[in-house]
Amino acid sequence: MPAKLPSARNKIVIAGESPLVEDLAALCVDAGYEVSMYLIEDLIDSGALRRLSDDAKKAQLAIDVVVESLDTKRDLIRTLDQALPADAPLITAALSVTATQVGAWASQADWVVGFGALSPLKHGNLIELAPGLQTDPSTLGKVQKFFTGLGLETAVVEDSVGLVLPRIVCCLVNEAAYALMENVAQPHDIDTAMKLGTNYPLGPLEWGDLIGLDVVLAVLRGLYDEYGDDRYRPAPLLKQMVRAGRLGKKNDRGFYEYGEKSIRDQ
Repeated sequence: MPAKLPSARNKIVIAGESPLVEDLAALCVDAGYEVSMYLIEDLIDSGALRRLSDDAKKAQLAIDVVVESLDTKRDLIRTLDQALPADAPLITAALSVTATQVGAWASQADWVVGFGALSPLKHGNLIELAPGLQTDPSTLGKVQKFFTGLGLETAVVEDSVGLVLPRIVCCLVNEAAYALMENVAQPHDIDTAMKLGTNYPLGPLEWGDLIGLDVVLAVLRGLYDEYGDDRYRPAPLLKQMVRAGRLGKKNDRGFYEYGEKSIRDQ
């Protein structure tokens, strides 16, 4: 394959699962970037993949936000790896798989950096960065500078499945799902107890709905596969809800129903 030459670029390619992909796209637009955004459902279409590849050839960097399907994630990484210019970092969500594993799928593993964040992602929030074993330190520096330019705080953490905040929050959601399944309390009561008792900004079930229950389940499965520890075993209720398509706020039904009703009215 001919060498790819660097060039001045202002395009960012973002592909993956809602709602985090939209959060990142909005921050990039606010910072003055031209954004090409592809949702996970777009990636099954060969025409969309060709357009994504064409966009990636002109990109400053690409962000992979696929968490649930490792097959889809692998295909996306390989498409971006082949298309991105030689100096363009490939930033990947390291929630259900490590950045080191993603780097093994790429020909330019030194340009792969893992990240972790949860929706809703806004100006001033923290984003975790995880360099893989193959990541070049200069690449990490470029990625830190990029996210700082979006108005986000950054913290460098070890490259492990789920990283820090996503791992802990998804475990809280899972434990709350077990409590609901075991009839300990109703969703609103569980969330109220946690908000008032711990001063959390959101109750765990409400938080799960905002993240996306499919994403929560994928993180838990990644943790369980990585460590084999029962504390990461997904609650059967959580799995059933994802099977039923009750994914949370992004499709108006999770632990709560949305649409015309606010979660606070439940």
